[in-house]
Amino acid sequence: MTMPTTTAPCANHPGQESTETCKECGKPLCGKCLIPLAENRYCAACVEAASHSLSAALDDMRRNPNYLGALALGLLAAIAGGWIWERVATVFNLQIGIISIVIGVAVGRAVVAGAGNKRGTALQVISVILTAAGMALGILMETHSAVLQLIADGKVPSDVNAWAGSILILPSVVMEMGVMTWVIAAIGLWEGWKTPGMPALQVSDPA
Repeated sequence: MTMPTTTAPCANHPGQESTETCKECGKPLCGKCLIPLAENRYCAACVEAASHSLSAALDDMRRNPNYLGALALGLLAAIAGGWIWERVATVFNLQIGIISIVIGVAVGRAVVAGAGNKRGTALQVISVILTAAGMALGILMETHSAVLQLIADGKVPSDVNAWAGSILILPSVVMEMGVMTWVIAAIGLWEGWKTPGMPALQVSDPA
């Protein structure tokens, strides 16, 4: 003879059957009492406890960042990104704006690492500035290589200072950049801003 199965009542509503248990504490709950979080569902007490722990962790993530370290590593990443930009443009004769995204991600991660794995708005500002600097450096170095080639080909007088000439024509070079390059550069800046930002955790209301 098969015995009828029964479902445990909801811990908060004894008159209702539970539909699931809290992933953390195992308390049986109905759908109204379960709170979706990530890929699981929890009771309100466990979510509140986790929220306090998360808040403390986020506060620690903001506290006492090493700004000097963030600037140092971020600057190194920006310089490396600018060099890669110039090498790709000069050696392969390619204009690859996607390197802007690489610079943004690399600078952002370097800023976080240099700050001691800290995050926050100030570090985001540093990251965006250094990302833009890395892009500008790449364009300047690319222009410098082009000027050197013009001098070597005899199209520009040999007594012209290549760096000075590059700086003078840099604004016109930037203005001639295509729309897609600007769009990708904006994405690179966004990556530079987003990477050192505080992580977001979304909690849904109970069903």
